[in-house]
Amino acid sequence: MKIIRICCTVLLLLPALLQAGTIYLRDGQVIRDAQNLREFDTIFLYETNSRSVSVSKDRIQRVEDSSGKVIYELIQRTLRQQTDARQKVIFDILINGEVVGVGEWYEEGKFRMVRGRVPDGVYIENYPSGRIKREYTFANGTLNG
Repeated sequence: MKIIRICCTVLLLLPALLQAGTIYLRDGQVIRDAQNLREFDTIFLYETNSRSVSVSKDRIQRVEDSSGKVIYELIQRTLRQQTDARQKVIFDILINGEVVGVGEWYEEGKFRMVRGRVPDGVYIENYPSGRIKREYTFANGTLNG
C-alpha cells in the first residue's frame, strides 16, 4: 500500500498596509498622516500618536494614499421622486448628488429609463427625514427585481 502525503500551505492574507494616508470624513474633518493604514470590509484601521484608531466606512467620503491616489471613495446611489404635471411617477437617479439619469414608472410595475445611463448597483430612495424608503437594484442599465 502506497501512502501519499499531501502538504498544503495556508496563506493568511492580511489587508494591504499603507505607510501613510489622508482620510476625508463625510462631516468635513480631515485626518492627515494616518500611519499603517489598513482597509477591512467595513472599517479603516490606522495609527496615530502610537495608538490604533478605527473609522467606519460609512463615515468616510474618501481615502488617499501618501501620493494622493484615491484608494477608497464612498459612492452614494439615490433616487429622488419628481412631481410631474402628467401624474407620472418620475425619478431622478443620482450618484453622489449628481443626476446621471431619469426614469419613470409608465405602467403598473414597469419602469423605463427616459434619459441617461445608470451604472449597476443598489440605489436608495429616502423619506424627507433621511430614513430609507425603498431600495432599487439596477443591473445592465435596467431596474432588476
